[in-house]
Amino acid sequence: MKKALLIILLLPLLMNSCKKENQNKRGKSVGIDKLINQTENTKNTIDLKKLKNKNEVLNDSIIIPEFTIQLELSEKAVNKLTKDKESVIVQAYFSGIPKDTLNEDYAKWGEVHIGGNNIELWNSKIANFKNIKLSKQAFNELVDPNFEVLINVFSGRHSITSNLLDCEIIQESIDSLKGKTHLIKGKLIYGE
Repeated sequence: MKKALLIILLLPLLMNSCKKENQNKRGKSVGIDKLINQTENTKNTIDLKKLKNKNEVLNDSIIIPEFTIQLELSEKAVNKLTKDKESVIVQAYFSGIPKDTLNEDYAKWGEVHIGGNNIELWNSKIANFKNIKLSKQAFNELVDPNFEVLINVFSGRHSITSNLLDCEIIQESIDSLKGKTHLIKGKLIYGE
């Protein structure tokens, strides 16, 4: 009982001294309402701190974790691409579930697009996705920072307007892709 009474009496003194210390450091008082608002506004910032090893946070964007896609194309596909001087494009689409469930894209597709990146390969079969930036604002609007990645592979359509390739896709969370090499097999759409 004495301890509780002592705490109740000392609490206002302690709060007042903290207020004075904050005034001295910043030149103005930081009220409890402002601290509560700052805490609510930094909720995803805290999530971003947890993701420090996964995402590098910049001013207005984040850099997602690196991952690699390795292509294994049939011999006929490689020969056709070489003969027609065609490239291969590895396209990554990033999406997730928004906090705003009234979002039109979410209502239509069950998720929202937050970014993408493609890598065009000419003489290589390895696509390294690194230093890929996403909007920090779009990222913060997601329910879960472990967003989904969809990988599609198709021909570059430089000499032929149609896609030549029939390739597997990858549709995984960023956590399952990060730091690894993933294999995608493919062949010609016609002629195999």
